[in-house]
Amino acid sequence: MSRYRTHELCVEIGELVAARAPKRWRNAEVLRRQLGTFGTTLTTYTVADGSEQTQDVDGLDELFHQLKRAEYQPGEGTWFRCRLEYSRRRRAYTASMQTFAREFPFGDDLQVPPWAYAEELTMFPRQRKHTPPWMIPQGRDNEASGEGSAG
Repeated sequence: MSRYRTHELCVEIGELVAARAPKRWRNAEVLRRQLGTFGTTLTTYTVADGSEQTQDVDGLDELFHQLKRAEYQPGEGTWFRCRLEYSRRRRAYTASMQTFAREFPFGDDLQVPPWAYAEELTMFPRQRKHTPPWMIPQGRDNEASGEGSAG
């Protein structure tokens, strides 16, 4: 994992989000949920009057995939849920990345294709103890082994 690369990517994502922001925006929250190469992004802007606007920001998919790679820890995996918050007034950002959750973290609103689970474990192998139960396909419990490989 490269902290510098992670920071660089978060800044680049923030610049893209700011460039696509509505007029008079104050804050932006970017929620990325991703398994393998499958992912969704929700960008919500808070504008000066306090209302919120959501919009698609093109160009984020590859940046988030690079961020997953930068955050990968051999045997432990990488995040599958990432939240980034930006403020128009400050150059700083807030980041939180979820790498493990016992419960399915994507909610009922997201239909994850079956291939995404296996792809995630192939691209970012995890030891069994770092693999959430919902990530293991039914009948394939040995794929996330204690050795850090995913079949």
